[in-house]
Amino acid sequence: MHVYKNLIFTHHAYDRLKDRSITAEAIWQTVQWPANKYPSQKATKFIKSVHHRRLHVIASWLAKEKKWLVISVWVRGEADRVPMGWWLMTLPFKLTYWLLKSLLKRNKK
Repeated sequence: MHVYKNLIFTHHAYDRLKDRSITAEAIWQTVQWPANKYPSQKATKFIKSVHHRRLHVIASWLAKEKKWLVISVWVRGEADRVPMGWWLMTLPFKLTYWLLKSLLKRNKK
């Protein structure tokens, strides 16, 4: 578990935070001063724009620890970054597709 101020991050949330280039400080600001807050029985959804990015945070209050357990984080309207390994693995297929498409266009003329 990763801890920041009054937040405890699950492994999933911490991985998403890194994948999506979101800082723990931005998550903390979203939980502390949300623009919108949607509580439910098990968790609360916090929404806030930080640095022109619309952050969404799902967290549960841990009364004993007096901290929020951050379950997941994402940025509305942004796709996750493609992992470098996947990008390198698919590169030959993309290049082959581009080459075939170019050849077909040239033959049609």
